[in-house]
Amino acid sequence: MVKRIILSIAFITFIQFANANEGMWILPSIPDSIANNMDKLGYELKMRDLYNEKESSLKDVVVSFSNGYTGVMISSDGMLLTNYTAIMPFIEQLDESSQYKEEGFWASSYTREIPLHHLSVSIVKTTENVTDRILANIPEFETQEKKQHLIDSISQLLIKEKQATTSYIVEFKASNKGTQFHLYTYEKFNDIRLVYAPPTSIALFGEEKDKHSTPKHNANFAVLRVYVSQENQPTPYDPYNKPYNTKQYAKISTRGYEMDDFVVTVGYPSFTNRQITSFALKEQVYAINQAELNVALVKDKVWEHAMRESNYVKNLYEKKYTQNDERLHYLIQLQESVKKQNIISEKERTEKNFMQWSIKSDFNTMLKYEHVVPTLENKYTSRKQEMYHVHFLTESFVKLDILTVAYMLLTISPQNEREIYSEIAKFYERYDEQTEKKMLIAMLELYANEATNEFMPDIYTTINSKKYKGNIEQYVNDTFKKSFITNEVRFNKYLDKPSDKQFNNDPIILLSKSILKKRAEIARIAFADEKEIEHLTALLIEGYQRKNKENTLLADANYTLRMSYGTITTYSPSDGVFFGYTSNFEGIIEKNNTRHAAYKIDKRLVDIYQSKHNKNEKPFAVSFLTSIDYTIDKMGAPVFDAEGNLIGILSDGNNETISNIYHYNERFQRTIALDIRYMLFILEHYAGAKRVIEKLNLVDE
Repeated sequence: MVKRIILSIAFITFIQFANANEGMWILPSIPDSIANNMDKLGYELKMRDLYNEKESSLKDVVVSFSNGYTGVMISSDGMLLTNYTAIMPFIEQLDESSQYKEEGFWASSYTREIPLHHLSVSIVKTTENVTDRILANIPEFETQEKKQHLIDSISQLLIKEKQATTSYIVEFKASNKGTQFHLYTYEKFNDIRLVYAPPTSIALFGEEKDKHSTPKHNANFAVLRVYVSQENQPTPYDPYNKPYNTKQYAKISTRGYEMDDFVVTVGYPSFTNRQITSFALKEQVYAINQAELNVALVKDKVWEHAMRESNYVKNLYEKKYTQNDERLHYLIQLQESVKKQNIISEKERTEKNFMQWSIKSDFNTMLKYEHVVPTLENKYTSRKQEMYHVHFLTESFVKLDILTVAYMLLTISPQNEREIYSEIAKFYERYDEQTEKKMLIAMLELYANEATNEFMPDIYTTINSKKYKGNIEQYVNDTFKKSFITNEVRFNKYLDKPSDKQFNNDPIILLSKSILKKRAEIARIAFADEKEIEHLTALLIEGYQRKNKENTLLADANYTLRMSYGTITTYSPSDGVFFGYTSNFEGIIEKNNTRHAAYKIDKRLVDIYQSKHNKNEKPFAVSFLTSIDYTIDKMGAPVFDAEGNLIGILSDGNNETISNIYHYNERFQRTIALDIRYMLFILEHYAGAKRVIEKLNLVDE
């Protein structure tokens, strides 16, 4: 996990300078250079049409979901459009979830719309830049801890001050790594109901194989509705609530688009770390992520083999296996993407140029900055092995289910006792002794092959003793026979008559203590220079700002309202490989013909398409590619054309876009949007959802 680095406050900005269409810009603070570039690309509206607190603007139709996704208001009676993946966990909690996933869900009337409890949406009402008010009260030479304490205190005062003048939710947000501060007010709606969701065979068609890739042929959307009180005010769920009446909702274009057309999105992108140094990025990719990747590969093999031998085991572990497999796939893609786009080399080049600038500068500037880059390099290099092994221990043992029970028991207290025993009960419900045994053997063998003596937990002394002679399998077999944790009956007997002696001598407890002890020892070394690294990084970024005063500043994404723009474009990942700017319905049929399990087709949808679409007409697009810069983990953000009409919603990105956490590359990175016309086709012809279509503001000229 990328470490959060807290930098000095006094105008030390952790920066990334904008290039081409790069940037997730904080609204309403759009630099003139960006506005001018948007105009050159074809934007036909004014900046105030994106964000306006006095009149209607696009920011008023865009909502932030409580689970991190973005959505867009599409009707006067409160209908919302977002990704199917945004509401899939809520569908899975419903009593008839299996039916809804297989057949889809369509509410033929308001009364049939299903409440999605614990899901809410918010709309930004105002944004206030309070940076000056914060920094004016922060002494320049105060310690970082004191500065952060002051920021926290002042922010609470600002929140209370704003709350006294508004009925809206007030939120304080720091950006630019703690050098810019904004105060937001939101109108929050807590009664959200499901109107329509396609079957997963349509919504997630090919997702198992096509995630983060193009061509994309799924219909990743769902239609929801906001409900309010009879006075049209936000309120908790009540069966007597009514649909939200609003004048602010998106116009939907059915005209289509062409290559190089301007597009813009307004949404709530999740998280980026574009300002990371080359040294920190190398550590992240080749130490932290590499440790996780190596462990995930072995876990993948153990679970796959166990599930192949037993359907019972498959039912227990399939979800964990899928999650691990997806994470493994992501880590591999991220590593390849960083390498392919030369992201580390780009950052190294920037750092080298900075060193040359500092040496050629005046004496005081040289004295302040010339040592920063080489010292940072030395600090990161010296802790590489420790950082790798501390994360290897975490991934291989600390996150291992059977040892997690031990960790919980080691931290039990009267305050958390009930919660811990509840979690342990859930563990035994999904527990297979033989599978857990094989996994522990695999992890112990893997770490023994990876680590040198200095990184070995003392439990390996037991394993290498005369009794076991390095036989890990024999050690694990004995451990499982003797431990009260490895058998639910023995565990319950222990609870009936707990004993400190039994607990402290339990082999799983001893193993866990050994792992935790060594991990803590390594961590102390790994993070010993953390404060100095933070200080040096702050100096580096301060120096970047002095060196590049004329360049436009970017702020990392942090779940606040942002604007990003680009064009509809093609994609060529490598020589001789080319993808057009659209993916068409015929591709669904072609993928189905491969007989891959991920491409199971909905025959009725195909029949409807073939009866409605003339083969002599232009291919029927289901998605399109854009150069919009946006995070790809939680999407749903609307894509507008040059006139502010809705033409799609962001649903994914290609492989190379995985690395846009660290760097934007217009040549390789593409965000993928569901074509709004495909959504309309499904609603009208497949679902027969005329009551939805009739409420939409469709623009075809």
